Amino acid sequence: MQILIIAQFNPRSVGQAEKRTAINDFILDNAVDIFCVTESWYPSGDEAKCADLAPPGYKTLSFPRSSRGGGIAFVVRDSLCPRLTTTTDFPFRHSSFELVHVSVALRQRCLQLFCLYRPPPNKQNQLTDSLFFQEFPDLLEHCNTVKGSLLVVGNFNIHVDAPTNPLAVRLSALLDVFGLDQAVTFPTHQRGHTLDLVLHRHDDDVLQSIDADYTLDQSDHYCVVSQLRLSCLPRPPVYV
Repeated sequence: MQILIIAQFNPRSVGQAEKRTAINDFILDNAVDIFCVTESWYPSGDEAKCADLAPPGYKTLSFPRSSRGGGIAFVVRDSLCPRLTTTTDFPFRHSSFELVHVSVALRQRCLQLFCLYRPPPNKQNQLTDSLFFQEFPDLLEHCNTVKGSLLVVGNFNIHVDAPTNPLAVRLSALLDVFGLDQAVTFPTHQRGHTLDLVLHRHDDDVLQSIDADYTLDQSDHYCVVSQLRLSCLPRPPVYV
C-alpha cells in the first residue's frame, strides 16, 4: 500500500516569493500529496500568487479570508484533484475559527480532511475562548456523520503541551467525548508550545507516523508531516 503524505504549515503569509519557493521545494523533496496552509494571507482575487504556491504537478486551492490576514489554502497533487471535493458550507456556525472540508475518494476508502485555523482571541477580533468551545463541538458532531477516515488538522492556538492549561484540559475532555485522539506530542512553535494539531478517530489506524520538520524555516511555526495508511494512485514522475 502506498502511503499518503499530508503536511500542514502556518507560514504567517505566503505573500513573499521566498516563502512560496521554500514551500515548493519542500513539497517536491518530501513527495507531499496534500500540503495544508493556515494563515495564507492571500487577498481575494490574487490568482497569480495563489498559483505560484504550487510546484509542477500540483494545483493550489485557496480559501482566503474576506478581511486582512487568516485564510486557508491547499497544494494538492494533480493526480488527486479529480478525486477531491471541497466545501466551506457547514450546518453550524463557526465564527471563532476558519474551516475547510476536503474529501478525497481513494481506492479503498474516503479521506475526510478538515483544516482549521483558530485566530488568537483579542479585543480587535472580539473572539473569546468561550465562543470557540461553544462552536467546536458542533464541528466534532458533524465529523461523526462523515464516512471514511477522518483527519482534523490546523492551528488551534491552544497550548496542549501544558497539561494544566485550562483550555488544553477542556479540549482534551471534549475530544474524549467524541472518541478522538490528538496525535502531536512535540513543539510546533519556536517558543516550545504545541499549537498545530492532528485529530483522528481513536479506533482508526489511519495514522502511520507524524513528525515535525524543521527545514521549512520560513515562519515561527514548524511544519507537521503525517503519513497515512491509505492507498492512493501511483505518483507520476516529477521532472525538475
